[in-house]
Amino acid sequence: MDEDGFLYIKGRKKDLIVLASGQNVYPEDIEAVLRREPGVRDGVVVGLPKDGGSVEVHAALLLDDGFQELEVVRSANRLLAAHQQIQSFTVWPEDDFPRTHTLKVKKPLVLEFIQRQGSEAQGAPTTTQQVASGLSALQRVVASVCSCAADEVTPEKNLGLDLNLDSLGRVELLSAVEQELGVYIDESQVGPETTVAELQDLVTREAQGAGPSIRFYRWPLTAWCTALRAGLHRALVFPWLATKYRGNVTGLENLEQLEGPVMFGINHNGIQFDHLLLLKSLPRKWRRRMTYAAAAEITFGKWWWGILTSLLVNAFPLSRDTAVRPSLEHLGGLLDQGWNVGIFPEGEHRVGEEMLPFQHGAGLLAVECATPIVPVHVVSRGRPARGRLGFLGRRERVDIRIGAPLTFPSATPYIEATEQLEAAVKAL
Repeated sequence: MDEDGFLYIKGRKKDLIVLASGQNVYPEDIEAVLRREPGVRDGVVVGLPKDGGSVEVHAALLLDDGFQELEVVRSANRLLAAHQQIQSFTVWPEDDFPRTHTLKVKKPLVLEFIQRQGSEAQGAPTTTQQVASGLSALQRVVASVCSCAADEVTPEKNLGLDLNLDSLGRVELLSAVEQELGVYIDESQVGPETTVAELQDLVTREAQGAGPSIRFYRWPLTAWCTALRAGLHRALVFPWLATKYRGNVTGLENLEQLEGPVMFGINHNGIQFDHLLLLKSLPRKWRRRMTYAAAAEITFGKWWWGILTSLLVNAFPLSRDTAVRPSLEHLGGLLDQGWNVGIFPEGEHRVGEEMLPFQHGAGLLAVECATPIVPVHVVSRGRPARGRLGFLGRRERVDIRIGAPLTFPSATPYIEATEQLEAAVKAL
């Protein structure tokens, strides 16, 4: 059922293939891809039972002369998701599949023939082949994430230089490993120099690690701490900010139709205390449910500074190198609990310099969290000439410009979402 109330038929339940991981594979989706391949007159996909009670995705093919079946299947696999990958195939020896009087393929007969071929005595001709003999399930998952042929994922290749996976790519890979193979691997155990063979060892041992190498405090989210934080803001933080900045807020009307939670995408080159001034500028209902993603390696590098930041602005550590996955999972959990999250997509705090290009992780968050993201541009207009008010007269003038929220469909490429967010911030 889609968002407009239309019901779509995915396939026949009796044909559904349920993998060992519990994922559902609809043969019709794979058959449609096969039939678009040059040289394929028709294709049928069935679940072929294997030892241990599991099944594999198996294709039976009707091919035109002169076409190599292995190349056809590999070409189709490049267009299929990891769980849809064709693992073995049969070249059908007759001119057509067995069909009903309505021309539907009799899949039980096709499956029976394939199983009979597999159990024939040695020396008898067989038409069944493995797509990639010796390839592990992990190699197929890696190939799907990297968008390359499975036989190119050799054990000695590393995830970084050889397979071009950055930190977010490795997060995506480990999520696919967990989903497809049922094995959780701590992201801190895997780096750009990790080889496919080393990753295979981790999967084989079903390595759990010692848990995330990064600590997330729960106390800043409690009711007592939220009340204490609000009191500290009113009594100390906001009066102190008033001696440093004279803020001018525009665009608050863009928040009126939002109920939350949302993310705020904020530039990080305007002023020193941009996170505090934005808090002061937001209406109370947004301010009290606000949290910030802060660099784990910098803000939380010293325990006392991490505790102070957690208390004053409800910050949490966002790792950019060693524990990206737990950080993203924690951020998603905060949104699920109704907290608004402020992120700084530039990744670095460089006051007074040109805005840095936004990191692609911002696009990943905007798309995968399925949450509106509000662009915010903090702009310093400098200090006026000294006047009669002395120090107070030379407060830095700052514009806080809040833009219209952005939302991204689930199929939006992360790079495209990042570019749109960056453009929206710059346009304010």
